[in-house]
Amino acid sequence: LPRICGLLDVALESSAQIHMPQGCVKSVGSTAFEAVSLLSMLAKTGSPLVLEALLQQQLLPRCLELFFRHAWSSLLHNAVRSLFSEVLVATEGVPPALVLAVLQEGGLLARIVAEYREEGREIGGCARGRPPRVGYMG
Repeated sequence: LPRICGLLDVALESSAQIHMPQGCVKSVGSTAFEAVSLLSMLAKTGSPLVLEALLQQQLLPRCLELFFRHAWSSLLHNAVRSLFSEVLVATEGVPPALVLAVLQEGGLLARIVAEYREEGREIGGCARGRPPRVGYMG
């Protein structure tokens, strides 16, 4: 899993952009998407070794960061959602270290609150109608 961690780090450092109707957006690339999908399949096994490796390598916070950095990548959002769903199902009845790591170290709750605040500021500062919501806001 350290190599997957490295692939995700490269994706987080990438500055590649693509042109979309809403403007230029960061490109996620297929490698990061496939790495997250692979992690989801590994988590689906429910293996304590896999779950421990996800925790030790801090892979879930990295995936969460990819999720928020690529606001318009629906495929990536679904892959990250699938990964987190598999982790939550696999950790049922197990000490919640992995879930706590996501909530605390990954800052999931704080990040969600910050995104809603940012959206509120954008709406408040917009004179003409509502600006488009980023992809992960629904």
